[in-house]
Amino acid sequence: MKKQSKPVTRRKAASFRICNPPRELAQALKLAAARYPALRGGPGAPELRFSKNGGSAAPFSVEVAPDGSALVRYDRVREAMRAVGQLLSGSLPAAPESAPFDSFGIMWDVSRNAVPTTEYAQNVLLKLALLGFDTVLLYAEDVYEIPGEPYFGFDRGRLTAADVRALDARAAALGIRLVPCIQTLAHLDQIFRWDAYAGVRDLDGILLAWEDATYALVEKMVRFWASNCRSRVVHLGMDEAWRLGQGKFKEKFGERETFEIMSRHVDRVSEICRKAGVEGIMWSDMWFRAGSPKHDYYDLAAEIPESVSSRIPDNIRLCYWDYYHDGRKFYEDMISRHRQLHGEPVVASGAWTWSLFWHCQRATRLTAGPCIDACRALGCKDLFFTMWGDDGAYCDFESAFAGLAWCAEKAYRGEADENVLEKRYRALFGGASWKAVAALGEAVSPWADRDRIWDDPLMNLAAATMRAAADDEIWMTDRGTKHRDFPALLRRAVSRLSRAPRAAGGEGGSVP
Repeated sequence: MKKQSKPVTRRKAASFRICNPPRELAQALKLAAARYPALRGGPGAPELRFSKNGGSAAPFSVEVAPDGSALVRYDRVREAMRAVGQLLSGSLPAAPESAPFDSFGIMWDVSRNAVPTTEYAQNVLLKLALLGFDTVLLYAEDVYEIPGEPYFGFDRGRLTAADVRALDARAAALGIRLVPCIQTLAHLDQIFRWDAYAGVRDLDGILLAWEDATYALVEKMVRFWASNCRSRVVHLGMDEAWRLGQGKFKEKFGERETFEIMSRHVDRVSEICRKAGVEGIMWSDMWFRAGSPKHDYYDLAAEIPESVSSRIPDNIRLCYWDYYHDGRKFYEDMISRHRQLHGEPVVASGAWTWSLFWHCQRATRLTAGPCIDACRALGCKDLFFTMWGDDGAYCDFESAFAGLAWCAEKAYRGEADENVLEKRYRALFGGASWKAVAALGEAVSPWADRDRIWDDPLMNLAAATMRAAADDEIWMTDRGTKHRDFPALLRRAVSRLSRAPRAAGGEGGSVP
């Protein structure tokens, strides 16, 4: 039987006068009031007050008096800000709620030609705070400025030290921790366009492990972020190095096992982190793939020798990423495997933005939903949702707020009530409809349409490739080979767009 969500008390959204806010909230509330007039009530407006729970880790709550005044009881800044978002929408939970995580955040990919302006990023941070997030991992492969490395991120809109400090300061003011998320092994294809980095390349986008010049560059990367962020944590990447050790590495050091290459590389990067005064996080897939006969990250039968697991440094945490499974038990099994391997993992689910024109709420619901359930059940400490920009970041970024709002609702309440989401989304995103934004992802048939837009209708190269790869009858239909249904599909999307409410004031998450 489907679990019923707890009822929500609905009240008319009102204007509030913020009274004597705690010091830790003062700047965040000032920033929120600058964007939301309902927080700028005059002398006669109901009072909005805040009271700490005293570090008891009790669920936060909102109490509304008969005269319309409100009292927010909270323990963390993220809880107080989420309560403000609830008040703005006029939808208050009937019972106190809490997301049982030490950190609850997103990973924002800014590397695929998608470096945001400082002003835009600061606005995004405010919306995240009002949804209840307290962590943002800024994924930047090469799009940041490193002293002495003029080709690093050259002509790609790279972030300067001043940019990062400004974002870090705004995040801190909103109760959000900005965590750098970089790459220190693979996914560095862009820098290898330049001959200046030929000496530190193994092959593909992979750095040359065990090479001193490689670690000189990695140290510059880590120090840039350690010098410009308050966070004493750096996500170091190190995922999907498919052909690690098969290029220049083999020529210089010979044939070596993946476990051996990884262990020595992680040791070196770990020491760089110690010198910089930060702890590291790394994606965990390379360990599991190396231990799987099928070279499969999600192979529950993968065997990682104790001699390997014991070498993973104590200042490096593993990050289990999974955006693809739709069953809670699988997530629980993998979290348990990570705990056995190297302690408490960071868990990364996903708000589906990659390889799509519009966020896919269905994929987010089917995969992030059971992941959240597993993390809540097993008492995981740190959970975030990736927002990848694969192949050029062409997904409408604002559409993903529908997925993030849904994830936050489910994390805090155990279930996501779409009617509550609709009311809250309209209040926080300028009148936009959550249901319309979420539904549009269904209307544009997410996985097939990207290829069909660019596929020559006579040659059908993409369709033929899909048919050959899938070897499935579905790709033999007109849908896969002649594109006959594509105009009708686009007409449905246009029709849905024409009926959707328009956001006011340039707020994000709207449909045009």
